Formats: sequence, structure tokens, C-alpha cells
Amino acid sequence: MFKNIIALYSKTDILQIIDLQGLQKENHAQQKHGTLFSKRRFKEQNNLVQCRVRSKKRDLMHIEFVMSNFIQKLSNVLNAVHSQLSIFKDQHPDKNIIELQDLN
Repeated sequence: MFKNIIALYSKTDILQIIDLQGLQKENHAQQKHGTLFSKRRFKEQNNLVQCRVRSKKRDLMHIEFVMSNFIQKLSNVLNAVHSQLSIFKDQHPDKNIIELQDLN
């Protein structure tokens, strides 16, 4: 359906993973085979690129993804990911890092 999917995440976004997805009725299969908690990253697939977002060498907190500093740079973040798409697809997501201060 989508040519490319970009998932942005942060290693310090605790709220991202403490969401109890395993309690949702449609996720009972996941609950039987895994954890109640959400995962930080998605399972790999060909059209998915997962990328860490940092600012000043520090991963973003949950709230920072909705603050104006990040929102104003979101198009630049997506452009940076697109420009490195082939590299990012071939390496571990934790190495796919976009530094906000490096963007215009």
C-alpha cells in the first residue's frame, strides 16, 4: 500500500513503551506470545525505515515529539531520512540517527 513508511522513535520515550497494548481485545494473540507493553520499534519489513531522533546528542522525551521545536523541523527530519533511505534500510534502526541541531 505504501512505498515507504518512516517510523521515528527515541530510546528515552518511556511513554511510548508503557502503553499496555496487550490489554486491548484485538491484541490478545500478542498477549499470549509476548508482552503486555508496546514495543519501541516495529517488526522489520521491506518498506519500513525506523529512525532515532535526537537533539544535542540526547534522545527526545515523549513530549518533545509534539513541541514546536520538533514540529517545525519535521519536514527537515523526513527529508533527511529520505536522503539516507537506502543506507537506513540496510542497517540496524539504532544506527539510523537524525540529529535535530544538524537540520536547517
